[in-house]
Amino acid sequence: MAAGDGLDELIGHLRLEIEPVTAHHGEPSVQGRRLVAIVGYHRVLKPGDRTAGMDVKGFKASLQQAEPPDGLNAALQALWHQAKGNWDRAHGLVQAQRDADGAWVHAHLHRAAGEAGNAGYWYRHAGRPPSQERLDAEWEQIASALLAVRR
Repeated sequence: MAAGDGLDELIGHLRLEIEPVTAHHGEPSVQGRRLVAIVGYHRVLKPGDRTAGMDVKGFKASLQQAEPPDGLNAALQALWHQAKGNWDRAHGLVQAQRDADGAWVHAHLHRAAGEAGNAGYWYRHAGRPPSQERLDAEWEQIASALLAVRR
């Protein structure tokens, strides 16, 4: 089935391709539809969200502001606060985001603090090898990856 032949539906953050299920005589079934494929990721925007489509250049430019842009998840807020020199605030934020992205940023924070053992724990939790990059290059790599998911 080609994209667009079925019924496209937005459910949460995933765009799913759904097709009608037909009865024996070619008529649509009362039961309805079946999942054909997950065809993409779509970010649901909140009113006033200024981070849609933001790239790492825009994210870095936002460091000139007093507060992070609205709509950032905890991991991106943590990177923002770390770049502003507020490690404790950044650490508190990633502790609240209990997923692979939060663990990746958590690892970076402990690496930046010179805590290789603790960083290693968080890299494993994130499912990533410990970074060998310069700290600023790793920060940019993480920010770029997390922002790309938001587009």
